[in-house]
Amino acid sequence: MDSFFEKLASSSFGSQSSDHLKLLSKRAAGLYTRGEVDSLNDAVRSVVDTEDLNQEQVRRVAEMANQATWDESFHRGGQTDTTFEPADADAVLGELEEKPQVVSDDQSSLDYYNDVPNQTQDVDWKEVFKADNDTPEYEALNPTGPEQAAVEKTASARDVARFGVDQVLPDLVTTGEELYQMVKQAHLRDGHGLVQISQAVGQAIEDPGFALAIMKQASDRLRSEGVVIDEKDELMKLAYPLVINTEHPLLQKAANLEKLAKAYYSADAAHEELRKEHRKVHTVLRDKLRGL
Repeated sequence: MDSFFEKLASSSFGSQSSDHLKLLSKRAAGLYTRGEVDSLNDAVRSVVDTEDLNQEQVRRVAEMANQATWDESFHRGGQTDTTFEPADADAVLGELEEKPQVVSDDQSSLDYYNDVPNQTQDVDWKEVFKADNDTPEYEALNPTGPEQAAVEKTASARDVARFGVDQVLPDLVTTGEELYQMVKQAHLRDGHGLVQISQAVGQAIEDPGFALAIMKQASDRLRSEGVVIDEKDELMKLAYPLVINTEHPLLQKAANLEKLAKAYYSADAAHEELRKEHRKVHTVLRDKLRGL
């Protein structure tokens, strides 16, 4: 790792700061989320095309663009079912390969065209070498090409899913703690019964089972902290009519917790499936390389 930073510092690309790369990645994410380009690959290629970046920096921009797209869609856009094809740094680099400059547009003035009698400028090289990209001969040049592409694609998608899990988990934990403190305050300071609060929470979120689970956890935690729950008092409070205000901060916090929980478990399940798929395609590639 140290040698990499030393090499980067001594290169002509060292002037490109991490802040600049982050700015480029956000610009790419913006192009994609606004629909100005068809893919994140196109977006990343667009923003780095005129930049003096090395391969590692392009890879970094692609990685941060994936993260910025997730953040823009999920956290800012509220799209809990966010899915997108992540940027593939290798594909972007392949499209950015430097092409030789044209020295002269007047090809007839080049001496070598006149060196050999009957020399022609119009040669169908595919016909000469019989290597059209749709032929078995062309595919035989890289027999593991499809398997390698599958490994790279699943690895990139797996990493995006892992990032989604890592992004949601801290918010889930924080929101859960904030909801517990609100329940504790409503019970101890405001005098609301835990059963009353449970009924209100059950009305504020979609899954009654989830409401039951989080309120049971809250009750168990209160007991572990020494709070005595008077069952007789709880039953008496149930006799009063319950008017539920869904705009109450506690109920909004409960609804937000449910949303985060769904997003977390969805992202975690997707990551697990992609991890298994990546392991599967990697095994296929390894066996083919071994000739199995």
